[in-house]
Amino acid sequence: MDVGLLIPSDNATDSFPLYREGIYAVMRDDHPLNEKSLIRPEDLREEPMIICKAGYEPPVLKWFDSAGVALRIEYILNNYRTALQMVLAGEGLAVMSELSLLDCPQGLTLKRLSPEVYRDIHIASAPVENCTIAVKTFIETAQKLFPFQTAHESLIKV
Repeated sequence: MDVGLLIPSDNATDSFPLYREGIYAVMRDDHPLNEKSLIRPEDLREEPMIICKAGYEPPVLKWFDSAGVALRIEYILNNYRTALQMVLAGEGLAVMSELSLLDCPQGLTLKRLSPEVYRDIHIASAPVENCTIAVKTFIETAQKLFPFQTAHESLIKV
């Protein structure tokens, strides 16, 4: 591997933060929770949940776990578009990342979470001292073009 994008874990890897994206609750427009301005883990305790294994399930599961709320998982999927269509069909609710929601279908509502949840996306490489000049230049350029910010305006309107 020369360079890649990853969601950091506790494992030691040479990586550099690139982007922090928010995570939001996704529900049909006609769902009763649509009345709330913020969604808390307790609000979703009895809801059938659709979980996407697209790299953002760890912060979502941690969000529920830190609140002591057991998830009622109905479906575990690999494709975020399938999850959006299943929410639209009334099969459950989802908690998904900002970048997955850029082209959210009509009929769905996005809600902010409380406490706030996010995931960081990093650029990963071999140890920098072992990288080629091209990889080092790529990382430096990416960091200049996309300076990491822990707070920024969301790409989606909620």
